[in-house]
Amino acid sequence: MSRPLHLLSLNVNGINNPIKRTKILQYLKKQSADIVFLQESHLFSAEADKLLNLWRSGCYAPSSNKKNGVIILYSSKLAASLIATDSDAHGRWSYCHISINNSPLLLFNLYAPNHDDPAFFSRDLCSFT
Repeated sequence: MSRPLHLLSLNVNGINNPIKRTKILQYLKKQSADIVFLQESHLFSAEADKLLNLWRSGCYAPSSNKKNGVIILYSSKLAASLIATDSDAHGRWSYCHISINNSPLLLFNLYAPNHDDPAFFSRDLCSFT
């Protein structure tokens, strides 16, 4: 890729409302972001799938209880190939391993607890390593 990637990270504080979800997508497109990291989507799998269908490329860790939920979206303009994806069961992290012009890129989105939980990183991220 001959230009720098435009990355954007947003805590969306829930996008279950279709109107809010549409407005967020319009905002993201206006920003011309290549890669977007969304935290606190609060979306279950079915709704996250709908969002990915609208954006066309990405991966997610769905919410398990209308809390948490992370999503990674990447622009179809990148002509990226998806190599692998994984996420945790609690909607706290997700990764997409993609390739752009034969260059591998690992995208990782993490929504850590907002309270003191030192064990989170060893307990919940151990399955990633």
